[in-house]
Amino acid sequence: MNPYLASPSGQALQSLQEETRLRRRLTALFACVLLWYVCSFFFSFLAGLVLGIAAMFLPGGENFLNGDLYLWLLQLIVYAPSLLVPFLIYGATQKFRVRGGFSTQNITPCLLIVTVFSGMALCSVSSLFGSFAAGIFESLTGLTSSADVEAPTSVGGIVLYFISLAILPPFVEEYIFRGIILRSLTPFGNAFAICVSSAIFAMVHGSITQWVATFMMGVIFGFLAIKTGSLWPSILLHFVNNATAAVQMLFLQRQGEAAYSMIFYPTQILLSVLGFVILIFAIKKNPSFLSVPEGVCRLEQGAKFRAFVSSPLLYVCLLASVVSILLSALAAQIDPNLVENLASAGIGGIFQ
Repeated sequence: MNPYLASPSGQALQSLQEETRLRRRLTALFACVLLWYVCSFFFSFLAGLVLGIAAMFLPGGENFLNGDLYLWLLQLIVYAPSLLVPFLIYGATQKFRVRGGFSTQNITPCLLIVTVFSGMALCSVSSLFGSFAAGIFESLTGLTSSADVEAPTSVGGIVLYFISLAILPPFVEEYIFRGIILRSLTPFGNAFAICVSSAIFAMVHGSITQWVATFMMGVIFGFLAIKTGSLWPSILLHFVNNATAAVQMLFLQRQGEAAYSMIFYPTQILLSVLGFVILIFAIKKNPSFLSVPEGVCRLEQGAKFRAFVSSPLLYVCLLASVVSILLSALAAQIDPNLVENLASAGIGGIFQ
C-alpha cells in the first residue's frame, strides 16, 4: 500500500476525489430527471399524434378518441419509454449495469410474507402522511393537491388501466430506481443511496400527496433491495400496493363511497395491524432485521449532504416539480377534465 495514501494528507485527497465523483454522479442523475420531463412531453405528443392519425382510418374513430380505452392505451404507450430512456442513458453514461438484481438466493417464503403484510402496513402509514401533506397544501393555497383521474368503465379500458397501474410500474420503476439509481449510489453508502433514490422516485410522482408518500415508500422498497440484494421483494410489494389501489378505485367508482367505506376501511385497518404484528415478531426473532450494512465509503455524512444540496440542477428539478404541481392544481380549478386527459396521456407524473 502507498504510504502517502495512508497518511492524513493522502486520506484527505482520496475523500476529495470521492466527493468530486459523487458530485458528478448527482449532476448526471438530476440532468436525467430533467430529461424525463422532456421525454414525457415528447412521447405523449408523438403517441397522441400516431393514435390520432390511426383513429382517422378506424370505424368509430371519434368515439375511440373520446373513450377511456384511448386514454389508458396512450398512458401505457408513453409511460415506459418516458422513464426508461433518460435513466438508461444515466446508467450508460455512468458505465453502470444492473448485475444480480433478480437473484432469488436470499429470498424465502417467510421473507415474502413479512414483506407483503408488513410492507403494506408501512405503505398505509406513508399514505396517511401523504394525505396530511395534501391537506396542509390545500389549506394554505386553496387549491387541490392533485387531479382525480377516474377509473375506466369499458373492459378494454379496465385491462389497460390495471396493466398501467399495477403490472408495468413495479417492474419498470424498481428496475430504474432500485436497480440503476440506488445501486449506482451504494458506493457512497447504502443509507445515502436509499434516501437519494427515494427522493428521485418522489420527484417523478407529481403531486404533493405522492411526493411524501412515494418518498416513504421508496425508502421501504430501497431497504428491501439492499437487505435482500434482489429486486423481487420490492417488485412484489410495489405490485401488491398498486394492485390494491387499482381495485379500490374501481370498486369506489362502481359501488360508491358508502360501500367503499364499509368494506375497505375496516379491512385496511385489520391488515395494517396484522402487518405490524408480523413486523414486531420478525424483529423480536431477529433483532438485526431492520439493520442495513452501511458499506465502505470514505466520505463523511456532511460531505455527502453538501454534495447533494450544492448541485444547481437539484433546484432546477425541484422548481420544475413544484411548477408542475401548481399547474396541475390550477388546471383542476379551471377544468378537471383537462387534467384527467393530460394525466392519462402520460404527461404524467407531471400532471398527476
